[in-house]
Amino acid sequence: MEYLTFLFDNCPKRSATAIGIKEFFYSPKKPSRRTVWDHLWNITGIRFIHVTRRNFFELYLSELYAIKTDKWFDTDGLANDDQDISISPEDCRSFFEKYERHIARTREYIGTKLVLELTYEELTGKYNETLSSVWSFLGVPDMIMAPPLTKQGQRPIREKVENIAELERYFAETRWQGFFA
Repeated sequence: MEYLTFLFDNCPKRSATAIGIKEFFYSPKKPSRRTVWDHLWNITGIRFIHVTRRNFFELYLSELYAIKTDKWFDTDGLANDDQDISISPEDCRSFFEKYERHIARTREYIGTKLVLELTYEELTGKYNETLSSVWSFLGVPDMIMAPPLTKQGQRPIREKVENIAELERYFAETRWQGFFA
């Protein structure tokens, strides 16, 4: 609850039309975050924006590079993927399965609330157009904004994943094969 207290105590009084909290899919498992979710759930009229990635492999690759470089976001346009990487097919499959379970659990959990489903690819591909639908969903005036972050992974997957051919073979004929195309 410290998190919510800090957020709401530091919010400009009466001027905020909407307040957002960004949570990653692993956060609600932490006991301290569980209390936050329980509190949020009981707020009348709360709206959820559920952002997922279509390409789980790109999400996994991004996470691996963030762990490797300890650089989780970028505001200065510097890439974090300058080193090649080798990925265990089994670990990759495990990540895909975990992410699918997360998406299903989240949709089940927030199923009775007001929800806007977006993908990362929509947000990064048509930023202001997608934000326009977000503003409408939240009931706030439309505004044009520059993206606050830049994509850290700059190199094509084929250039930075040493064992991409192995992964393509491993995931051939699976529901995830399109992630490697």
